[in-house]
Amino acid sequence: MLADRIGFAQLRELAARKQRYNEELGSEHLQRAAELICATVEPNAGLAADMKVMQGAYGFPELACNVSGSLKLECQRCLEPFEWQLQLNFRLVVVESESDLEDVSSRFDALVIGDHGLRLAEVIEDEILASLPLAPMHELGPECAANNADAQAASSGLKNDTSTKQTDLQRPFANLDQLVRGHEQAGSAGKK
Repeated sequence: MLADRIGFAQLRELAARKQRYNEELGSEHLQRAAELICATVEPNAGLAADMKVMQGAYGFPELACNVSGSLKLECQRCLEPFEWQLQLNFRLVVVESESDLEDVSSRFDALVIGDHGLRLAEVIEDEILASLPLAPMHELGPECAANNADAQAASSGLKNDTSTKQTDLQRPFANLDQLVRGHEQAGSAGKK
């Protein structure tokens, strides 16, 4: 059912019946999110979606969804996979056209489906993508390989060498006066 395209009339029927879906979301449902899931492990979209289609306060169908589970993402600090726990709840009022948006209160998120209908899996995937961090990382701690590398460098004395390099990097204009004087001297030598 998640992959089927649902028209507005069918959505109204589902809302009148207060249709509920409990589905496992596999990688076939999350094709765009699959690009963000860590490639070094098996495809793992171990997510459960509990979705209810009901009649909303403004006479339009409403989707209420709870998505829970975990995704394996790649830590942007150490580039190792880690489990990202996902607990997502959202409600959307579904309208048929842009003109219907005027009838919906601004406190509700609305989804315009038009003539093409909607796929429940795409709606869920959109919400999952919006909830993911821009740069997923482990919590600071021993599970992050980057933190372990820093600890090993500190214990072997390599930390001091990197701190010296960082100091040089933090002074980008340190030699600017020498460059300017050298340029001025070259310019005055050419005028004589």
